[in-house]
Amino acid sequence: MPTKSLDHRARPFDLSLEKYVEGVRAAVDERARATGDDLELQLEDEPGGDRAQLTVRDAGARTRVVVTLEARDGGTRVVEARVGWRVRLAYQLPTLAPTVLLAFVGAGWGVLAWTQLCLSVLVLLYTRTITYPSLRRVAPLAELFGEIGDEAIVSDPRAPARMLPAAEPLGPVDAALHAAPSTSIEQHQGGEPGRIAGRIRHGDRVVRAPLSERVCAYWELRVSEPALPIGKLRQREPFVIEDASGRLHVSPAEAQISAETDRVVEYRWHELRGSLRDLVSRLYSPSELRARDRRPHAYTLTIEEGVIEEGEEIAVLGHSILQHDPDASFELGGYRAQAQDRRCLVHSARAPLLVSDNPALHERARV
Repeated sequence: MPTKSLDHRARPFDLSLEKYVEGVRAAVDERARATGDDLELQLEDEPGGDRAQLTVRDAGARTRVVVTLEARDGGTRVVEARVGWRVRLAYQLPTLAPTVLLAFVGAGWGVLAWTQLCLSVLVLLYTRTITYPSLRRVAPLAELFGEIGDEAIVSDPRAPARMLPAAEPLGPVDAALHAAPSTSIEQHQGGEPGRIAGRIRHGDRVVRAPLSERVCAYWELRVSEPALPIGKLRQREPFVIEDASGRLHVSPAEAQISAETDRVVEYRWHELRGSLRDLVSRLYSPSELRARDRRPHAYTLTIEEGVIEEGEEIAVLGHSILQHDPDASFELGGYRAQAQDRRCLVHSARAPLLVSDNPALHERARV
């Protein structure tokens, strides 16, 4: 099977190899359901344990994209990306006539070696150039590997350069975070205010997102009907933010939180079941619920879910206070006593606590 190199992102990205493969698998499954294409994903671990080969195959187009991935410091790096294709018999037939002709000429002149050489070059050029799959066949497979910001992880070098869209305006929470100076947890505990960027770690208590059922520290549902926003539902628990300099507890009881949409589902009213129906019903008055129960097939809801979960990169801005630490302890005069306090970010009227997982915000913060 002939192969050819594809362009790929050279820099590592902050997503574990396992999570990245899960994301590609989800994209492949969604594309297969939407288009009916015969797509297949295959993962092969290479010796050593830190590399893997991810293959997405389109059986109908007889084309595959093979990407070699490397796990690095909790992130993932693309080592190589290639497209392979199977040459159809119909494309091989035009080489038969030159093959037979060269064989006869070579036999008559006694130059079989030259014949074989010419034939090999001809077949190589033909299968690699003339039968190279079109951009229309390769680009959809490359898109399944996703992108970071506006940079595709895998792309066909023949693809025209994309005009990058103008950056979407930031919401009020993200705009305030972007405008704040950046600082580390260590500097913040030393009295230097600013925006802290780090990864979230769950606290003692967690919640479970209603749509995806993911364990998380915060979830938010945004419910709407066609051209009519209905309302929001949310639940949160304390968590820890961690960067290279340390850890800091966050109490998000009254925080203003901006959570990116991770999942969108559309329901007819009669399709709502169990706890999800109970949750959504809180947004409607008794008369509105009766109207929808009488005509359950006439009402369509769109539910968007945003989740902030373990390991996700977030940005926070707020005021920290000393707070009693129930987990730590120390020795005092031979007796075990409770530690006095720890630093915790909290919300106040003078210094609102802001939290966001907007990746565009993190890209801007690094500039």
